[in-house]
Amino acid sequence: MERLSTETEWILAKIEENIDVAEEDRLNDEWISFWNGTLNEGYFLPKRNAKDMMEVKAKMRHVLVNEALDDFDKMLYQQLEGVVHLMSSDIGKVLSVRPNYGTPTLASYFPIDIVKMGDEQDCLPANYPVRGGIETISKIIDNNSIDIFSHDCFGKKALEMGHIMTETFSKYEKIAKYIHIYHPDTQGPMDLAEIIWGSGIFIDSYEEKDLLHALLRLITDTYIEYMDYWLDNIHQFDEKHSVHWGMIHRGRIFLRNDSAMNFSPEMYNEFFMPYDSELSDRYGSCMHFCGKGDHYIPIATTIEKLYAINLSQPELNDMETLFRSSVDRGVYILDLDRNCTVLSDSRRSLRGRVSCQ
Repeated sequence: MERLSTETEWILAKIEENIDVAEEDRLNDEWISFWNGTLNEGYFLPKRNAKDMMEVKAKMRHVLVNEALDDFDKMLYQQLEGVVHLMSSDIGKVLSVRPNYGTPTLASYFPIDIVKMGDEQDCLPANYPVRGGIETISKIIDNNSIDIFSHDCFGKKALEMGHIMTETFSKYEKIAKYIHIYHPDTQGPMDLAEIIWGSGIFIDSYEEKDLLHALLRLITDTYIEYMDYWLDNIHQFDEKHSVHWGMIHRGRIFLRNDSAMNFSPEMYNEFFMPYDSELSDRYGSCMHFCGKGDHYIPIATTIEKLYAINLSQPELNDMETLFRSSVDRGVYILDLDRNCTVLSDSRRSLRGRVSCQ
């Protein structure tokens, strides 16, 4: 990208002008204090003092997801839209952006077909699994390596976008310090295996165990190469903490395990626990899952450097099982809906290890 568009330079200047240093320092300090265990009971619900950004918002235009996927300048503008909206709200999260290419980001190094949604949906893309099924997966494994700079795909674009964000932000004193660049949607070994393999994985995991482990090994090696590059070259929060979805968290990566709801605890332990453990040991991690996770989370939270879990649908889970497996073990829960009924149960101690939205 040779230079930024006039409208992107304008929104950067407006954000730089409106960042309240004292407010951002306060929120950063509150999040770090939360992680340092200053709360003994209850939950952490930070609040932002909303900034009047009406004039800026009135002049902003909305960049569609599909526009951003194909243009670095528009991707930056779209992410800065989110920053403006957060600054004008009372949501107690820190300012952050990321290269936002969706769940196929890392999977795009494999021979999958990307599916872009219609502009009327304005959603991130998905993908079809590899063409040719098990035969293709066997050929991929025989090749035995993925070059993360080898071809033009979402994964490579996300790395390039990270460089553009880092370089651009370095020219603004307050933006460089207070807008944090968090890692792309790299999913996790389990989810990547499913979206590369396809839904046949749920049967094939019984019949093609060695092949599944070989794919997970290649996925994990690719993940490590990718994240090592990201952490070495893109501006980071600090040595112990990272930012994801506006939350400061301990560790460097945010694993996704949405596919885990479809596997038994025994299968999670056999196929996926070793690779989640390897990545957590290397980087320190938090783990996100959608849907029901109370069957495997008691296993996952035994991972030594898994610092937090994040779930999107508490109503589908036995929350007492999750609390016993997390906060009672020193593992935090991030971004829990404060309307979750169990939070109103005074008999359950949260040990000051739950952040709420």
